[in-house]
Amino acid sequence: MLDLISLVGFFVLGGIGWITYKIYIWPVYITPLRKIPGPSSSESLFFGNIKTLLIQEDAQLNWVQKYGNILKYHGLFNQPALLISDTKIIQDITLNRVYDFIKPPHMMADAIAMAGRGLVFTE
Repeated sequence: MLDLISLVGFFVLGGIGWITYKIYIWPVYITPLRKIPGPSSSESLFFGNIKTLLIQEDAQLNWVQKYGNILKYHGLFNQPALLISDTKIIQDITLNRVYDFIKPPHMMADAIAMAGRGLVFTE
């Protein structure tokens, strides 16, 4: 019986550790985007800066004016997201370096469902 309790405890603690790593440690301390300026991730560990995006009508415009044309904000579950508003960089990414900046599969599925499979979403 003690072995079963130890095994369950091991999995519970492992799960808590993994969730802590994915939601807090990696997005704040390890991600390669950590040195890019942007709004603080301290608003919420689970919702990141989503609340600000939903409440303020011009949140992204304010961030671009404050932090510049390339900034990092935190999405759902504190996952870092990159916001690029420089047209030359967007042109370079979409035309010349498409395969260096691959879209996440879950975002591709949503984008294709919304706009259909076409030239914009080919990779």
